[in-house]
Amino acid sequence: MKYLEIGIKTKSETSELVADLLTELTGEGVCIYDKNDLSVPTWDYAEETAFNAYGEEVTVKGYAAQDKAGEVMERLKDRIEEFMRMEADFGSLEVAVEITDDGTWRDVWKEHFHAAGIGRVVICPEWEDYEAGEGEVKVIIDPGLAFGTGEHETTSMVIELMQEEERLEIQFCYPRKSMKRLYELSLYIGKKVIITSDMYLPESVITRILENCGYRGHAHLYLSSSCRRLKATGNLYRMILSKEGLLPSELLHIGDSWHSDIQAGQAAGLRTFFVPKASDVFANWVSELKTNRCMKVLKEPFGEMIRYEYAAKQLPIRCMMALIANRYFDDPFYHCFYEGSDYNADPYLIGLYPVGMMVFGFVRELIDDAKKQGYDTLHFLARDGYLLQKVYDLLRPADAPPSHYFYTS
Repeated sequence: MKYLEIGIKTKSETSELVADLLTELTGEGVCIYDKNDLSVPTWDYAEETAFNAYGEEVTVKGYAAQDKAGEVMERLKDRIEEFMRMEADFGSLEVAVEITDDGTWRDVWKEHFHAAGIGRVVICPEWEDYEAGEGEVKVIIDPGLAFGTGEHETTSMVIELMQEEERLEIQFCYPRKSMKRLYELSLYIGKKVIITSDMYLPESVITRILENCGYRGHAHLYLSSSCRRLKATGNLYRMILSKEGLLPSELLHIGDSWHSDIQAGQAAGLRTFFVPKASDVFANWVSELKTNRCMKVLKEPFGEMIRYEYAAKQLPIRCMMALIANRYFDDPFYHCFYEGSDYNADPYLIGLYPVGMMVFGFVRELIDDAKKQGYDTLHFLARDGYLLQKVYDLLRPADAPPSHYFYTS
């Protein structure tokens, strides 16, 4: 079958827009010939002749069936005129047309597409037989239907970020002490323990997290990512009961999600027990565990000059709030707040939360300023500077000036 090969010259920055246009008009695949794409981290070597074969401009090629050529070219002319009226620099937008056989472009490109590794993920075309090595994850794709060859910048970035997420989860996850004690007690008295989660991360990652946090001795692990069922729908519970050979009344399910763990669990016939998230208790979202305005004090206006709504949305603030919640409300049933008290009249919570956050932020700023100004020593005056000096010494990096406690009155 004869096809019309349409080539359009443009810039790297606008090549995706031109490619989308050709895909829309022809209904077929496109090829982007961009010299910048030859410099990819997954390639060990590219011949100089390969670079020379590409022009200074990017060429985007699309293919239209010959019987539709007239219609496609007429619409293409109008759309290119639209591009020219835009403020963006599309380059020359020169159009070259050639008649070709479908065999020259439909399959020949497959000879040059082989398995490519991005971290431990290997993107492999369906026609290539690739045996994944230890620790590798093989992703088999049809590039005409999926996300291409995996070497596009956005695809590579997403795959790298997915692996970075797994690495950070393994590094930073730590056990909730109150639940860890309950877990260990259950094993000690001879109970069979099953772990389940509506989790999208692979089982290998969750297994490493559990091992790092000291969770050993459980009978089985059921994850949505590997079982392809959800707690939220009840299907994962039904699968667990079937696999374990249990009646619903024989299983006590403990969880922190009111919908997925409690309501869905009860709908599946399970006995359930609710252990709310520390952050939910901190936010006063659990009706039976009142914490008054404990967290809201950061979100409400203070005076006429300072408003904290914006600050409460920032990642550093949210991270500190999460650490405070996890520390103080690890056991959600331990603290019962006095009516009308925002900090439960607890010096520990006051030091951990409002004073701790304020001092931490102040000292971090102090360290940055001291390094910038090139100070030799920072003097903290007695007695008001006592706490600040203690925090400064804890946080001070090697390249920041030492502290000195100066006695004065």
